[in-house]
Amino acid sequence: MEAKPILGYWHIRGLSEAIRYMLKHIGVDFEDRTYTQGPAPDYDRSAWTDAKDSLGMSFPNLPYFMDGDFKISETMAIAQYIALKYKPEFVGTTLQEKGLVQQLGGVVLDIKNYMSHSCYSPDFNKDRVVQDVKEELPKVVAFLGEKMFLIGDQITWPDFFLFETLEMLEAFQSGSVAEVSTKLVEYRNRIAALSGVAERIAEPRLQWNNTQAKWL
Repeated sequence: MEAKPILGYWHIRGLSEAIRYMLKHIGVDFEDRTYTQGPAPDYDRSAWTDAKDSLGMSFPNLPYFMDGDFKISETMAIAQYIALKYKPEFVGTTLQEKGLVQQLGGVVLDIKNYMSHSCYSPDFNKDRVVQDVKEELPKVVAFLGEKMFLIGDQITWPDFFLFETLEMLEAFQSGSVAEVSTKLVEYRNRIAALSGVAERIAEPRLQWNNTQAKWL
């Protein structure tokens, strides 16, 4: 029997929750391997640092994905690989769509990473982050237009990352997504209802960030 693929990450939502949504939606039976960071004041990371050099990876980092002997790190590369292996249409079907999917992945991850990184800043200001994101999202809304998903009727891997970004924004400040656009509310609800995603949401939720963050 072929071994389950392994998704490795911290015991948080962070960069990997969108990948978990995608794997669940596709129906991939995978091992969700997590590493727990210790509490204050040391925030011990040895669960990961003691393990990373034994994984046989060229570039050990979190998240990582292991598929048999193939091992890869970096968030976008993992999402792209999973899509290409299990659902090639998740990277787009035409050359133009594939280019747009890559662009959208970068755009959405820039927003998500800004939110996440802000949580670790000693000057973290939740209201300022919410306002910054609300000012950035109208460009995404304009691109989405009347489409079901970012590039049309077919969901692609950046949609899972945009969904998680909207989830985080709503966790920051309830009602924020609706304040940007009712289209985003409908879009968020549409993805939340997808098979696999709905089941993941119903599971006990991990915290958003690691223990040293100002907002967990």
